[in-house]
Amino acid sequence: MTKKKKPLKKTKGKIIQGKTAEDRFKEIHGMTIQEWNAKQEEEFKAKTGMTYDEWYVNQVKTTTPIEFINGAG
Repeated sequence: MTKKKKPLKKTKGKIIQGKTAEDRFKEIHGMTIQEWNAKQEEEFKAKTGMTYDEWYVNQVKTTTPIEFINGAG
């Protein structure tokens, strides 16, 4: 019994050749995952005036336990 080979994944008609997740991501988006995350962090900081970590700490400090349980916050 021979093992069937998976077909190559297509994205918008383009065949993705990368062997690793990082290679495939870079081929699709034109940047590494780390570069993507840095860009997202910059956009978040420009929008909120703080980093995601600062925003999260602020949310934890200002959300009461009951608000957290109810999903508000």
